[in-house]
Amino acid sequence: MSQSPHLHIAVSGHGFGHAAQLSPIATALRDAVPDLRISLAGALPPAAALEFFGPVETHIRLIDFVTEQHFSVIVKSVLQRTHRENITILEREYDTFVIREDNEVEQLGWSYTNVFWVDAETGFVWRSTQYFSPKLPPIEIDVLKPAG
Repeated sequence: MSQSPHLHIAVSGHGFGHAAQLSPIATALRDAVPDLRISLAGALPPAAALEFFGPVETHIRLIDFVTEQHFSVIVKSVLQRTHRENITILEREYDTFVIREDNEVEQLGWSYTNVFWVDAETGFVWRSTQYFSPKLPPIEIDVLKPAG
C-alpha cells in the first residue's frame, strides 16, 4: 500500500514573512500533486494558516493560557473544509467555505472546535466562532471590513 506524499511545513513565530514566502511553494506543489497531504507546525494563528496554506491535514502550535498560568501548551489541530455556505454581514452576502478546526490540548484535557467562514474567492476569513480558554464560552466574530 502506497501512501500519498506528505509535506511538513514548519514556520517560525516571527511574523508572517516566512509563511508568505512558503505559501506560493505549497500552493504550486498542491496544484502539481493533487493527493499531497500538508501538515503545518509553528506559531501561526489558525486564520493565518488558512489564508496562507488553505486547509492542512494537521496543524501543531504552542499557545499560552495566561489566566490559567499554562504556557507553551501544545495544541494539535485538524482542519477540514466541510461545506459551502452563503453568509450575510451588514446586509452584504458572501460565498464561503466552512472550515472546521478540531483541537486537542492533552496537557489540559480539553478538546474544542473552532469554525471559520472563508471567502470562496479570496480566502479571507469573514466570520469565526473561536474558543480562547477552557473556562469561557466561544467568541463569535464577524469582520465588517478588511483592514487597510
